[in-house]
Amino acid sequence: MFVCELSSARDDSALSDFEASIRASFAATLDEMDVSSGAVEFDLASVVGRSAGAEQCQLLYSRCAMDYGSILEVIGGEAERAAAVGDFPDEGNGLQ
Repeated sequence: MFVCELSSARDDSALSDFEASIRASFAATLDEMDVSSGAVEFDLASVVGRSAGAEQCQLLYSRCAMDYGSILEVIGGEAERAAAVGDFPDEGNGLQ
């Protein structure tokens, strides 16, 4: 749900740096998707969000118990804690 709704945002300037970084990590089009990648489900969510919008995200991921804001709060807090101790994922560890 989170990646799909994040990708449905039409105004990039409204995104925080953290949100923009996550959004940029996943495919924007079907042509960019690597179906053999471990991130293929996230790439698909990104493509759906960009192509069909937030309403379709809510239909597809209706079983998700948390809303966008709650998920952002949880992962944003984890990222802040990781950055504070110098354990934030970077390009060198494959967690882009």
